[in-house]
Amino acid sequence: MNNGKFLMMIILLAFSLPFAYGGCGGSTSDLVDTGGKPHISNLFYTPQSADLGSGDGSIPVFGSIDFKDNDRDVLELTINLFDSAENKIDGNTYPIMDAFGNKSGTIEATFNINTSVEDDYTFDIFVTDQFSHTSNTLTGTFSIINPAWKTRASMPALRKMMGSVTLSGKIYVIGGSDGTTLRDETMVYDPATDSWVFASSIPTARLSLTVSAVNGKIYAIGGDNLGELDTVEEYDPTTDTWATKAPMPTERSSLASGVVNGKIYAIGGKTNVPVMTVEEYDPTTDTWATKTPMPTRRRGLAAAVVNGKIYAIGGLHGGGLSNDVEEYDPATDTWTSKASMPTARRDLTAAVVNGKIYAIGGTDSWAINDVVEEYDPATDSWAIKTPMPTVREYLTASSANQKIYALGGSSGGGGAAGLDTVEEYDPSLD
Repeated sequence: MNNGKFLMMIILLAFSLPFAYGGCGGSTSDLVDTGGKPHISNLFYTPQSADLGSGDGSIPVFGSIDFKDNDRDVLELTINLFDSAENKIDGNTYPIMDAFGNKSGTIEATFNINTSVEDDYTFDIFVTDQFSHTSNTLTGTFSIINPAWKTRASMPALRKMMGSVTLSGKIYVIGGSDGTTLRDETMVYDPATDSWVFASSIPTARLSLTVSAVNGKIYAIGGDNLGELDTVEEYDPTTDTWATKAPMPTERSSLASGVVNGKIYAIGGKTNVPVMTVEEYDPTTDTWATKTPMPTRRRGLAAAVVNGKIYAIGGLHGGGLSNDVEEYDPATDTWTSKASMPTARRDLTAAVVNGKIYAIGGTDSWAINDVVEEYDPATDSWAIKTPMPTVREYLTASSANQKIYALGGSSGGGGAAGLDTVEEYDPSLD
């Protein structure tokens, strides 16, 4: 259904007769034009928003306005509707015969709103008397909202180019930049209470790192601190302490990582140029091993793990933006090319819910974007999903309780300030 038809349905239902009206009566036999204009006030309606597709596609809304008209000849009500781009979609005028002959009263209506079209709408209302004198105008808004995305409590600090991981139901956001300064904070988000706390700071402030969790501990790997790093630092939430571990063999930033069978695989990234390096870290022995390189060198990529395999997604290679998807099987130390991501982009993020990978945000060939694309490894296929509310690159995401939390990032390019934005995505509602 297009927007015009949708809004026409609102108009026809919103102020169609009969109206429930209350006011004091008066004679209409000797009305004359005194030049008096009617006045309306107290626009009330509830609800003022609805979820996309709610109420089996239609929900009832109750609305009312109060009017005063000393000439006692209020005759018509006009409503004009506009879409979110401020384009006038439609406008109609309706008779309000029950109000004629009264100096004041209330005009009420119950109407249905079609919820199959997502947008933010505005509507203007005014009344006119029998001598074409027009009242003041009242304005209202109504939003049809996709419930798949919701805004959550902001991070306690601006941040981009950081890492994140979920451990024991909480999300740990580590390092990054606020836009001007490298940061060492560790911020912890509890989705159950929608709240943040600070934990012990990472010893080495850095951005463009990767973060993974193994056996109840968190590992911050690589990154940039006035140059690429090989630094590996381990965080123990039970003691809120950090420890330095064996360095990664190859100094890298803008890399990605995944965990399979208790080992961390650090993939791609950049030294001076994008690399295809894959190195395996075993936290039990605190040792590194070199593995088969990724077929396509990339930095600013995302990685996700499903069924014991790691998927390296998107990024930037020597020839430009990448939509490559390559699957790594640690059991055989081999790579396989998979169906390309629909939108080539860099500095995106990814998270997994119910065996599907969601590639979120980043920068495509045109601009920073809000793109969300779902990859199903079982069918090697992609689907377009509801966009993220805030366009962002250099963000991170982690999943908890079958939902994805998109955290921070930047909406203004590499030199812009970080964001404290947190948006929750529920794939089951999309």
